Amino acid sequence: MPHPNTIIHIGFPKTATTWFQYNFFPYVSNAFFLPRAEILRPLVLSQNPLLFSGEEVKKVINKQFTQNQKELFILSDEGFLARNFFQIKDFAYRIKSLVENPQIVIFIRNQKTMLSSMYSQYLKSNGGTYNLKYYLFGHPRVTKWTNATSFDNMSLLKYDVIIQFYKELFGKSNIHIFLYEDFIKDPKKFCEEFSKKFNFQIDLNKLSYGKKNEGIRSGLIFLQRFLNSFTAGPKYEKHYIWHIPHMLSISFRTIKILNRFKIFGDSIKIHNHLSKKDYNTVLDYYRETNRNLIIKHNIKGIEEHKYPI
Repeated sequence: MPHPNTIIHIGFPKTATTWFQYNFFPYVSNAFFLPRAEILRPLVLSQNPLLFSGEEVKKVINKQFTQNQKELFILSDEGFLARNFFQIKDFAYRIKSLVENPQIVIFIRNQKTMLSSMYSQYLKSNGGTYNLKYYLFGHPRVTKWTNATSFDNMSLLKYDVIIQFYKELFGKSNIHIFLYEDFIKDPKKFCEEFSKKFNFQIDLNKLSYGKKNEGIRSGLIFLQRFLNSFTAGPKYEKHYIWHIPHMLSISFRTIKILNRFKIFGDSIKIHNHLSKKDYNTVLDYYRETNRNLIIKHNIKGIEEHKYPI
């Protein structure tokens, strides 16, 4: 990698990663920020693992970086933590092949609101048709192996497992964990402290702190699932009646317009769409991992922000 002061923001998805990629990192004056679409997605995340070459990607990045005389180098892509454990592990080693000693930035979020946001994204952008229970626990007609490799939303949010792996691979002092809730509570204050930690030179008064992605309102879930039944997809996690060309984009625009109206309720909250038993199963599933965040990784704010413990 062209510079030793390399900072890689790897996610998690649904923790304001898009906001940082568009509203923060490009405005850090002493850093060269490489947008994800230029290098990370086509040359790193989308590459066949048997064909991926870290040396080749280094050459491409070096060519771009030498044109900029900056103190810091920033990469950001939530895709590093967006899929399944097989790919997450492979992507971590791809980072290792590119950067010897990077600073890794990870944002985590209370699993209760994270799952709500993930389900909203699954419906509006991925053409999902499953109800929340099937989305979380898997469809009974889908095999365990398929769930493990493709549809593994619950286990991906056992944050301590991934954090521990990254610490072992890159070194404990190089892994930096932040809470999404701290950012949402006071974005400007958070960005002030975030900037000080990494020596970012940025005018925070010029930033826009509005949300980049809005979740679907709970009253539109059934309509979205119905519209999604008319679009095919390569994923296991859906079904369809028949495929209507361009239906996914049509339904996306339709729901986006309707989503402006408060008559369709508030954003999705998982406790409103699961039985009490299933909701408690979700909470119990994360108690140990969140206690590990406090005890083993010394992460502050877990209890304050009501993570399941």
